[in-house]
Amino acid sequence: SDGRFTDSLLACQWNGRTVLIDGHGRYRLWLSLPEDTKIKPPNVEYLDLDTFDEARAWMARHALGRRNLTKFQRKALVGARYNAEKRSPYRPIKKGCQSGTLSPLQPIKTAEKIAEEEETSKRSVFRAGQFHDALRKIGAVDLRFPDDILANKCKLTESQIMSLGDLPREEMKAAIESIKSGKSW
Repeated sequence: SDGRFTDSLLACQWNGRTVLIDGHGRYRLWLSLPEDTKIKPPNVEYLDLDTFDEARAWMARHALGRRNLTKFQRKALVGARYNAEKRSPYRPIKKGCQSGTLSPLQPIKTAEKIAEEEETSKRSVFRAGQFHDALRKIGAVDLRFPDDILANKCKLTESQIMSLGDLPREEMKAAIESIKSGKSW
């Protein structure tokens, strides 16, 4: 209303490239404005994240703070966070242990850490990671179909989604087409 964007875009820089982490909608809106607009472009703030996996985990944590997520959206975000954070350099350390001491480190399982923060079980976090993997495989065959799943447009069960993600590529493609056309699968 006052001719400016109030929230900044959040980005990271790696190898001389800038990667937008948050504010995609604001950025698209800015690009859609006429060239002679008097609205100033949104500010850009840079996050200090070392790798793309750290950025993925940050994006998942940030998105999990939203209120209006579907069950599948929440599960996919928990899974994305788990899959990004389970790699060894980012694994959490149990409280009371200090890195750099001569005593052996006692790593806490990533699933335990996320389960505690999300108030769920570590088994649910592990299954969420598998669910996220299934969505990624489905997205490799049909880029838009995971969005339909997450928006609950195709009325699949979690079990069906996991099974779909396990299919060979050609069978998955045929199954997706069948689901889109309203046929049973």
